[in-house]
Amino acid sequence: GVSLLDPAETTLADRLKAAGYRTGIFGKWHLGMSHPFHPSLRGFDDVFVHGGGGIGQLEDYAGNRHMNAHFQDNGTWIPTEGFSTDVLFDQAMEFIEDTQEQPFFCYIPTPAVHFPVQAEPKALERIRARGVTEDETNLSLLSMIENIDDNLGRLLTFLDKQSLRENTLVIFMADQGVGDRGSPSPVWPGRDRQADLGNAGEGKHQVFCMIQPPKQMTPGKTASGPNTALTCIRDICPTILEICGIRIPEDLDGRSLVPLLSGQSQWADDRILVMQCPRGREREKWKHAAVKQGDWRLVSGGRLYNVRHDSLMKENLAPQHPARIARLNSAYEKFWRSLPPEEELVQRHVLGAPAAPSTLLCAMDWLEGGSPWNSGALRDGFRGQGAWAVRVEQAGRYRMTLCRAMKETPLPLGASQGIVIVGDATASALIPADSSLCVIEIDLEAGEAMLQTQLSDSGSEQTWGANFVYVDLIEPSQRKPKVLILGDSISLGYTPIVQGMLIDEVEIVRPTNAGGGWINCEGTKRGVEMIDDWLALGSFDVIHFNFGLHDLKHVDPKTGRNSTDPNAPQQSDPKQYELNLRKIVAKLKKTDAKLVFATTTPYPDKPGGPLRRADQPGIYNAIAKKIMQENDIPINDLHAFVLPHMQRFLLPNNVHFRPTANLQLAAQVAREIRSAITKDGSRH
Repeated sequence: GVSLLDPAETTLADRLKAAGYRTGIFGKWHLGMSHPFHPSLRGFDDVFVHGGGGIGQLEDYAGNRHMNAHFQDNGTWIPTEGFSTDVLFDQAMEFIEDTQEQPFFCYIPTPAVHFPVQAEPKALERIRARGVTEDETNLSLLSMIENIDDNLGRLLTFLDKQSLRENTLVIFMADQGVGDRGSPSPVWPGRDRQADLGNAGEGKHQVFCMIQPPKQMTPGKTASGPNTALTCIRDICPTILEICGIRIPEDLDGRSLVPLLSGQSQWADDRILVMQCPRGREREKWKHAAVKQGDWRLVSGGRLYNVRHDSLMKENLAPQHPARIARLNSAYEKFWRSLPPEEELVQRHVLGAPAAPSTLLCAMDWLEGGSPWNSGALRDGFRGQGAWAVRVEQAGRYRMTLCRAMKETPLPLGASQGIVIVGDATASALIPADSSLCVIEIDLEAGEAMLQTQLSDSGSEQTWGANFVYVDLIEPSQRKPKVLILGDSISLGYTPIVQGMLIDEVEIVRPTNAGGGWINCEGTKRGVEMIDDWLALGSFDVIHFNFGLHDLKHVDPKTGRNSTDPNAPQQSDPKQYELNLRKIVAKLKKTDAKLVFATTTPYPDKPGGPLRRADQPGIYNAIAKKIMQENDIPINDLHAFVLPHMQRFLLPNNVHFRPTANLQLAAQVAREIRSAITKDGSRH
């Protein structure tokens, strides 16, 4: 599952769609086609794509070539006529023409010039007529490039005719430099010399990027010659957001290129970039990594090059620049330490989600085993074994349909028996002769597991896995929705009452101590430390959570214990609170549970116990509300609910509530939980 995009990540399409743009993708996605990774779930209104990372890969329509390919049009495979790039630009221009009443984001990642190299006939004829002499592979590659140029010209002319060009930001760029992944010659000069650099070589990173800003943004001219500022693809998102007048999130990678486009010749700081593309399932320190600062490139932690004078990276200057080596190594170490544990980054296909009770698994996404990559594997009779990482959203009975190829292009399985293994659950079925399908029903519990299939033939001891598995939830278990409540001592006061109010509707879960008693989850500091353990308590339909009351209290800086000293620090000051809460929310969003955040309740100034000031809940709640709004998480505003009734609700000189008030709080929390479960008539 290494090509699956974390559902917690916010795409550029997500951000633009939220700002009122109509969004469309036409071409390559390669970030997941199952739930919840499909581009239609990642911010795109219109989706016209091929499968996998290139035309003809296993996830693509079987037999696809650049001429007359099948594309997935908003979920349905359709045939097309013509070369792939022509078809995609036609679709994109139709999308733009139909989007006259609102701004648009049109993304055209072409499968050309990605492999396979297949000629565009008209461009190839023109190239030959010009007397170009190359082998057939290079001529085909040149025809694909020329055809892209033709279509870019068509698009710009179309924007002119639609009177859109002056008000449209156009970016034309590549996503990776030249390389030795089977590329025909000629390639980056000095290819043999750079072979030992892997993906850290400069030739792998340098790409063209042409930006035509809208008319209202006048491009500036630098006074000191060409602009040599260090930039990267991560800068595209903040650049687009700024030009479109959309707020750039503080934690967004990259920086806006607007200052450079406006005439600034360099960054105000000496920017350092870390580039690393391991191209494997397991990360390895310094593998295919380069640290860049100005003209300097550090590779493998000890090899230093200046690409202004040595673009082929032949001369190692490390012995002459120990201080620079140390500085760039320090930057890489900081980057490496910032990476989450690998096990936290495993993305799982979701089975039985209410929004997608049916899904398709492709062997290209095997997390374990040797994944077949191209549809040639179907033709060649590939028999490999692997397993998908999955999360069963709803317990119940599932139908698994094992296939060698997609149902649209069936091929005989060549097997007499099929087995499905999901965690501890196993089921099997016999396969009729010459059948292209093996249908197996299996009962699954909710939770995370590895899903593996085994096909076998009675005349052989060999077993192999199905290339495709169609998964359908056919009968959900009749169970109560499971609700996790996380919070401080205020929530401990209302949780048992909520449990009683909803006893016939939901199962309430809360973290417990060794003796089984419910615990105080305290502040975000403990939340960051314990969130993984708390989420491991089960698969939840709703998570109602709160942090703040402990964060804002003052504590002894040496012992961390409660303090009444006004000069003592808060357990987590507002800046740290925001950082911690964002980490917790990122983990919660990966669960697919419906999330509800409860604000910190008010209290009188300097109540008994540790020092807490009455103005602090408002400050901390404002931070929390900003984070929840950015993540579309509903807010149960208990602060506003309590505020008019503070004197009646609160115990004297205390942050805690009278029993009758806990009943009122519980009723409010129960309403929010019930709403989260029943909204739109289904679980979220």
